Amino acid sequence: FRGKNCIFQSKMMIILKRGILYSTVEPCYSFQVMYGMLVACLVLRSIYVVTWVYPWLQPLAYTSLGVFMMGFVLWNVDNIFCDTWRGIREKMPPVLGAVTQFHAWWHILTGLGSYLHILF
Repeated sequence: FRGKNCIFQSKMMIILKRGILYSTVEPCYSFQVMYGMLVACLVLRSIYVVTWVYPWLQPLAYTSLGVFMMGFVLWNVDNIFCDTWRGIREKMPPVLGAVTQFHAWWHILTGLGSYLHILF
């Protein structure tokens, strides 16, 4: 991995520079973009590792990725349709309204995905 670290570190510097650029445009949007780009780097690196270094760990790695991405999708759905969901939740019973808090599901799923990634 030593030769690959230079490439990985240079990509991380590009991401950092873009993050600074985007944060001057709109902070909320830049956070989502930068978070997505960092996760994409992690995913690409993990795919490389499970393809060439530890192929027997593919099921665990792809489960981790799937859980993490599900949380990321729910988080973005909640961000995009926040006002709509808020109006719908007011008409729902409290228990059902709590289950539709996609931001909370993002925390749960990314935590689980991160835990599985650490195991892998």
